[in-house]
Amino acid sequence: SDLARCAHNVQWTRAQPHSKSLIYVPSSLAAAIYSQVPGATNDTADSTAGGTQFYMFPCGANITIAFTFAGIANASFGIDLADLNIGASSDDSSQCIGSVIGQDATDGACR
Repeated sequence: SDLARCAHNVQWTRAQPHSKSLIYVPSSLAAAIYSQVPGATNDTADSTAGGTQFYMFPCGANITIAFTFAGIANASFGIDLADLNIGASSDDSSQCIGSVIGQDATDGACR
């Protein structure tokens, strides 16, 4: 499947010093992840023209995400809920911004 073929493009980066890390995955994988979270939506206000897709989800959601990587036997790497939540989308919002964001490879390999 496209998700399996493109999952190797997972990347971690720190947004700013002392801030949350962002987990970049292909857009199709980000959409598949958030489709499993009730109330999650594409955050079109924060998504960029360059294709970076941010998502919002209810701040009270209990999300469990784990990544497995080919070649590492019996290993699953869970992401703590505190690391998945960048924070509320605004001061009075019940929606939070997720740290797993979609961005397609610029070489067209995983579009």
